[in-house]
Amino acid sequence: MRKMQRRLWIGCLAWLLYASAMNAQSSSLIQEGETFPSLWFPSMTDGVPQHLEQWRGQKVVVHLFASW
Repeated sequence: MRKMQRRLWIGCLAWLLYASAMNAQSSSLIQEGETFPSLWFPSMTDGVPQHLEQWRGQKVVVHLFASW
């Protein structure tokens, strides 16, 4: 019984390591110099769409928040 549990734990650990390695390879972070996808956000004051393009050449912090 103990041997079976040990094999199960080793298998789970191996699978987690493999899955995290595959995720690290497939992540597509935007590098400096690459263009950011075209986004727009409603203005906080009047709801008018504000396009990210209007701040081209300036430093912009985009804070994306998800409430689960």
